[in-house]
Amino acid sequence: MRLWLLLLPAALHAQNQLCAPCHAAIYKRYMQTGMARSSGRVDGAESFASAKFTAANGAEFEIDKSYRMRFTRGEAAATRMLRYFIGSGRLGRSYVYEKGGRFFQAPVAYYAATKSWNLSPGYETRQTVELTRAIEPACLQCHSSRGAEIGGGVTCERCHGPGAQHIRTASPKHIVNPARLPVEERESVCAQCHLTGAVRVSRNTRPYTPGAKLSDSIAIFVERGGSNEVRATSHFEDLAISACKTKSGGKLHCTTCHDPHGGEVTNAKCQTCHQSCSQAGPKGDCISCHMPKQPGNAGAHVPFTNHAIGVRTPVSHPLRPFWGAVNARDWALADPTVERLRAVPADAAISAQLAQALDRAGDEAAAAQAARQTLVLDPNHTPSLINLGTYQIQKGNAKEAMALWLRALAINPSLVNARLNLAAAQIQAGDTASAKATLQLLFDYEPDLPRARRLLQLLQ
Repeated sequence: MRLWLLLLPAALHAQNQLCAPCHAAIYKRYMQTGMARSSGRVDGAESFASAKFTAANGAEFEIDKSYRMRFTRGEAAATRMLRYFIGSGRLGRSYVYEKGGRFFQAPVAYYAATKSWNLSPGYETRQTVELTRAIEPACLQCHSSRGAEIGGGVTCERCHGPGAQHIRTASPKHIVNPARLPVEERESVCAQCHLTGAVRVSRNTRPYTPGAKLSDSIAIFVERGGSNEVRATSHFEDLAISACKTKSGGKLHCTTCHDPHGGEVTNAKCQTCHQSCSQAGPKGDCISCHMPKQPGNAGAHVPFTNHAIGVRTPVSHPLRPFWGAVNARDWALADPTVERLRAVPADAAISAQLAQALDRAGDEAAAAQAARQTLVLDPNHTPSLINLGTYQIQKGNAKEAMALWLRALAINPSLVNARLNLAAAQIQAGDTASAKATLQLLFDYEPDLPRARRLLQLLQ
């Protein structure tokens, strides 16, 4: 999917500013929050220092004051302009660059705790420098408003719903006030970003809008007993297993402690319910004892607050739905097995998962047929094009395989594995000129790929 609206970052600021004339004090406070500053365009106002560092894999990085990132590792070298950021900067920021109309995560990030640059979360164990980690729509859905843009952060409408009619009439009937919603609808407002769960399954219905139940749009599955680690998006799930939440009868929710328009969470929030504990612990510090900072899925660079409030026992349990009833399709996509997937009507998502399940089961012919069915339902489903090309090359049908990979690359030129497969097939077919051209295009996207270097050496 090409994210065209990433090129219009000013629109998000404008949406918030429309609320400012009537809600000036709230607007001023909110614009200082992490949500309001959760993404944006690098505009020279950044205060993070330029840096040089050598990564564990031997790559040498340099980020200058104009946010130009350079790296070298052996023969590989590349330069990328870091055009956008994701993250408020309180804990740190990841960066995004554009290439060919697509957007990718940079392998470097800035960490506030150490005031230094280092590898982004997930890159620490990589032996090479990967430059084609795509920014997915799901990422933007929690760092921008309605998942459309990367500039300006989360707007008022993300929690209060569409505001055009409210602006025209000034009537409270035409805007969502989460505090006045029933329990699940109220909690859905926060859960849309703070409840990732183990698996999320789109229900092919209308997108979630504040005021509705999130479970009507998305089936969310979690591990029984809680997740094994603290994650940036597990706060809602963690809070749900806490004694404070379970004993409150629905009265405790996110905004009991957090003012979404700004403000720090203090021990006074705890003491509204636990008056007898007001002098307990060092200087009555409830939060540091019962909700300690812990390393999370972003590694030791970024600690997260344990919202389970003292509860965290490592578990490994089957999935369970977090909210509401789920149907057979939801279960088939959450925990895909051949039997479950074949038991429900096939749409593109079901057919694609069936192809993978059949491949894992060793039934290559049936997997190939499921991949073909996926392409009937969604001709631009690039994973199916790539996988079907692999099945064809294994059967000796090189021409058909290359045609499928070329189709995938026409849709998304950054698909490195498809381009690598294409180059190998071109070499086997004796078309060295095409193979060299394919590898040069590959290096333009991913210069630090040893397998591609080895293929190029075969052509020297």
